[in-house]
Amino acid sequence: MDLVVVASHPIQYQACIWRELARLGTLRFEVWYGSDYGVRPQKSAWGVREFAWDVDLTSGYPHRFLPNLSPRKAPDTYAGKLYPGLPFELALRRPRAVLVQGYRNLHEQSAILGAKLAGSRLVFRADTNARTSRGSWRKLVRKAYLSVLYPNLDAILAIGPDNRRHYEEHGVPHHKLIDAPYSIDQAFFRRLADEARPHRAELREKLGLPRDRHVVLFGGVLRDIKGVDVLLRSLAHLPDVHVALAGSGPEEPSLRKLAATVAEDRVHFLGFLNQRELAAAYAIADLFCLPSRQEAWGLVVNEAIAAGTPVVVSEACGVAAQVEATGAGLTVPPDSPELLASTLRRALEEACAGRFAAGMKAFDERHHPRKTAEAIVAAVRGTSPLVD
Repeated sequence: MDLVVVASHPIQYQACIWRELARLGTLRFEVWYGSDYGVRPQKSAWGVREFAWDVDLTSGYPHRFLPNLSPRKAPDTYAGKLYPGLPFELALRRPRAVLVQGYRNLHEQSAILGAKLAGSRLVFRADTNARTSRGSWRKLVRKAYLSVLYPNLDAILAIGPDNRRHYEEHGVPHHKLIDAPYSIDQAFFRRLADEARPHRAELREKLGLPRDRHVVLFGGVLRDIKGVDVLLRSLAHLPDVHVALAGSGPEEPSLRKLAATVAEDRVHFLGFLNQRELAAAYAIADLFCLPSRQEAWGLVVNEAIAAGTPVVVSEACGVAAQVEATGAGLTVPPDSPELLASTLRRALEEACAGRFAAGMKAFDERHHPRKTAEAIVAAVRGTSPLVD
């Protein structure tokens, strides 16, 4: 076998990459999942009581689910995916390469050990960037761990400029770095958005949104780091703009209190939206905004752009440099309601004039999942990268 991808669980923005890898047909590979989280109804780790993704995440590529012997089966905990046999299976199968997507939990650490036991090429992909470390002691512990891990990697897939800079700052040589843009299932969001857009007025009414006012959409977990409070405070400077929040999380009560004092009738809490509902929400919004105080990347931005919705993104997001480079939207410093308000106003004007269309197309082309699949092939073979 050429490649084993060790993955946490079926994830909507990764399945498209494995399908593209299968379409290329150049590698014999399997995806090994540590959990079936998200493909059958169960309690969510992020605040939703019972859910399963409403899209097919497992067809179109070879995969298997490993036994999960963890007493607490949760994807967000250190030992939530536990299969002691993983290192030994890898050692017995001896694939040419093993792709691991992180290092923080026992499942990923077992895969790293298994790759070394098998003598396989160890390929690494994660969304860490140079600006995401918090707390001095955490930085020191992490730096010590990475000083051991990174020299043992044979190839690293860099998802973007900030991610690449992180590896360079940790002394990873350039020949080990391969650009592998962070991508999503663009065709899915484009198709669902195109289907929803002719019914914009009715869909807005169904969600409790005004038909004839500008609507700025946010999507994600409602927690402090996302900067949603900054977006709500910006409404004080945007009297004709409404904000729709697609998501749930620990900050929802405080955000509702803030909305009541800033612009209660112009803030709409939509709750958790599954993938098909979210694609429609992108289509009926005028802009998408991700005002995070810190964000390794921000894949919701990829989704919004694929759906044809221009974006305003905080400069603290890893994706911001790509938004700026392609012209798919505007960027703004974090934590400034006044600056965000003026940027949103400008973005709404430019969106009405159609000035972001070419930039969104360029962003989609740069972040197509096929390019990530081609980068994986290059990493497995130890050849020059096939993507820009």
